[in-house]
Amino acid sequence: MAADTICAVASAPGSALRGVLRLSGPAAWAIVERVTGTALPRTRGSQAARIQDPEGGIPAQVLRMPGPASFTREDVLELHVPGNEFLVQEVLAGLLAAGARLAQPGEFIRRAFEHGRLDLTRVEGVLALIEAQDKTERRAASALLFGGLQRRIDGLRAELERLRALCEASLDFDEADTGHVPSEELQAMLAALLHDLAEALAWETRREAAPGAALVVLAGAPNAGKSSLFNALVGPESLGSNPSKATSAGVTGTETTSTGTTVDRSTSAGATSAGSTSASSVPPALVENQPGSTRDVLRAAWRLGERVALLADTAGRWVDRAPEALGDVDRQAQAKAEHEWQRADCLLWVADAGHPVWPDGELAARALLVWNQIDREGVPPEPPLAQRAKFGLGWVATSAARGDGLDSLAEQVLERLQGEASAADWTRSLGLRHRQALEAAQEQVLLAQGGIEAGVPLDLVAEDLRLATQALDEISGHTTPEDLLSRIFAQFCLGK
Repeated sequence: MAADTICAVASAPGSALRGVLRLSGPAAWAIVERVTGTALPRTRGSQAARIQDPEGGIPAQVLRMPGPASFTREDVLELHVPGNEFLVQEVLAGLLAAGARLAQPGEFIRRAFEHGRLDLTRVEGVLALIEAQDKTERRAASALLFGGLQRRIDGLRAELERLRALCEASLDFDEADTGHVPSEELQAMLAALLHDLAEALAWETRREAAPGAALVVLAGAPNAGKSSLFNALVGPESLGSNPSKATSAGVTGTETTSTGTTVDRSTSAGATSAGSTSASSVPPALVENQPGSTRDVLRAAWRLGERVALLADTAGRWVDRAPEALGDVDRQAQAKAEHEWQRADCLLWVADAGHPVWPDGELAARALLVWNQIDREGVPPEPPLAQRAKFGLGWVATSAARGDGLDSLAEQVLERLQGEASAADWTRSLGLRHRQALEAAQEQVLLAQGGIEAGVPLDLVAEDLRLATQALDEISGHTTPEDLLSRIFAQFCLGK
């Protein structure tokens, strides 16, 4: 338990119906009794009190939460006072004068972590929930906060410990002894463990793609090749409609379209090169020669090196038709597409190199030009200089059919996104930390599997399993370096 007692304002700044001040630590009861002049029961509950001061006092409601049943597992008290900023600061000054210390950012939740109330994944879930901007981000943060990843880690860790114990126990027996564990049995257990690790990686990649993920949007005229490009970048066509091939490391995301259709997409948890992904277990985005085939927004996780973005395929813009000339469905598709264009972190204008259609100057200024379908005979390999100069993010030539320029496109998009730091970038880095640790554990288990196949001594296999366990412990915070812990908790505001 911490030796000192911390306090901070836990409500938002500015006027409100009430302001909240929070204390946590061994002297919390004594400090509040000192400023109120009231004896407080050492039980959970609340009571009215008055903050003593020369101007006549400040009415307060005291909430009592004795440890270890509190959030920090210390004695926690809250003072709810009138939400006047001046009065709140006066009460805070009184608590500090009575023996409390002003809390550092994130110190309340750090005490909860240090006292075992929360593991580090749930701490990061709280941070992701604070940063959530919509329902999708909120669901992803809640999955982390309520233990979705930690339950998987606990199961994986238990299996690793069991395997390690069997390897170490077998060291004392010959193959003819009853205590010896056959290598075939160890191999089967390792194979099951690798399957579970792949599932954990898939879960984390799916969750990582939602909270705060950068949105990259494909825009352009109908038939510019956006859907073909979408399929080439997120990789659904390599599996077609055979779902059985996507069970080892695939991760499925869903998108409910404006017409009520749910579209699934998958990406590989183990993709490493810029822009590389695995495949989908469902049919890809619809590709037809008929203009206007895409009417709903399709989204999929797009792996860009060590970052995950959301790639969106949108309906084409009809530049030669007035809105009133379009049918209701087409007007809705155009409105939905333009909404996506406005909220994009990186906008890609896809132009058919054979029959290019150009956006207005304002749209071009914030877009990267994708000079598409360069595999077709007779098309120019580069866009006209006068047009490409209008695009604020530059240009790249691509062919979805041959794969030309796809890596270059991914690299350019990643470069643009890396130049835009934000609070959401930190929550994305949390998912990267989890994934790297899971991949490190996976690598050690693969080494153990190879060691058994090669007949290496079981004590070396056990050491590989120990290192895999250590990698998982970094996710929970058991072996996380202090500087990383400090950076995580510093993202929280005072009073949290």
